[in-house]
Amino acid sequence: MAKTEKQKERIIELYRLLQRGTDEKHQLTMKEILQDMDEKGIPAERRSIYDDLQKLNDCGIEVETTRGPNGGYRLLNRPFSLEISDLKVLADAVASAKFLTAGKSRRLIQKIESMASRYEAEQLQRQVYVVGRVRSENEQSYYSVDCLHQAIAEGKKVKFQYFHYNEKKQKQYKYGGAPYTVSPYALCWDNEFYYLLAWYDRTDEMRNFRVDRMENVTLLSVPAKPAPDSFHPTDFTRQAFSMYNGREENVTLEFQNILAGAVLDRFGMETSLHQADTPGWFRIIQNVRISPPFLGWLCQFAGKVRVISPESVQEDLRQQAERTLSALPPKK
Repeated sequence: MAKTEKQKERIIELYRLLQRGTDEKHQLTMKEILQDMDEKGIPAERRSIYDDLQKLNDCGIEVETTRGPNGGYRLLNRPFSLEISDLKVLADAVASAKFLTAGKSRRLIQKIESMASRYEAEQLQRQVYVVGRVRSENEQSYYSVDCLHQAIAEGKKVKFQYFHYNEKKQKQYKYGGAPYTVSPYALCWDNEFYYLLAWYDRTDEMRNFRVDRMENVTLLSVPAKPAPDSFHPTDFTRQAFSMYNGREENVTLEFQNILAGAVLDRFGMETSLHQADTPGWFRIIQNVRISPPFLGWLCQFAGKVRVISPESVQEDLRQQAERTLSALPPKK
């Protein structure tokens, strides 16, 4: 029995060693494999390693054998068949996620690194940065997401406390800490933050909530209110700038042609760009939620954008500009 256990331990260690020590550019020699086994106190010899390599191949774990003076062994297929470029994208997305704490980001990146060889893991460590990025201090956020996904899947309401930070960096809870009760419909990613799209019972309207500003998220047994037929998460996120709520308006805008890329980045490639009456300009008609972030987005293109209609949005933009100017000290 002890011998069988040692054999199991040896083949598991061999698989781990191939996972971490080999990739497209690196292989392990028989000498290196035997040395590793010896350091870990696992009895092994060439013949037993040959047998274990064959067992791995028989199980569908492909190990390539190279003969000759520079011969060796390397793993051909890995879990999920992720390339190093895939892992880099995943690791950078985790590092960029503001709703994750620095500690949680590091732990997730370490798990991603475990799917690569140690050489590829070193590349990830050099190229992905966690320190110095703006991020959440709320350790609960990661687990709140799991609870919210469950509530959405089961069609149940959730309750939670919602807060913001004051000028002293202290948490200020909305409604004195009284819980919000909502019917959750979707989770979406916007500007590196996670948001919950939900129907808020108190005001009887669709609202969005930043997940990293939510605490004590609790799944309730109460059925959620069905989502309105008109609700589509992609439409909601396209209309809402920086996830701000606001009144919906069909806005006609004209931009200089040089801004086509910026407009398509914001509204999507399916946005229709029409030739405007003025040469060198194009026109779009877009349903948006009128909010300070939307007006601020327009202001950054000053002189290269025009609000054609409606007049109410023209007035909103005018007032936004006046408020911005009022923040400046008088000219001397």
